[in-house]
Amino acid sequence: MHSNIHMHTHFCDGGAHPLKYVEQALQLGMVSLGFSAHAPVPFDCNWAVPQSRLKAYITEILGLKEQYQSDLQIYLGLEVDYFPDILPLPSNCYNPDHLIIS
Repeated sequence: MHSNIHMHTHFCDGGAHPLKYVEQALQLGMVSLGFSAHAPVPFDCNWAVPQSRLKAYITEILGLKEQYQSDLQIYLGLEVDYFPDILPLPSNCYNPDHLIIS
């Protein structure tokens, strides 16, 4: 059984649309795939999802999760970058399937 829960897409510092990852996972016979975009941060950067695009990211992944539910288990997640004294550890980030704290 193959699975990966640490995938970045064009919403942050990844290279492709989430659908491309789903199609590849299905081709490889994977059983699950978890997306984990870098959560928005309170400063300019080129690697995190901008706050203005977070809703689009969530909507896109939830749509794929529903569309492919019989073929692939898809998880909605965030990679939350922890910066002491700048960003606290999250207590509730929209109730994702998983969080990666880095």
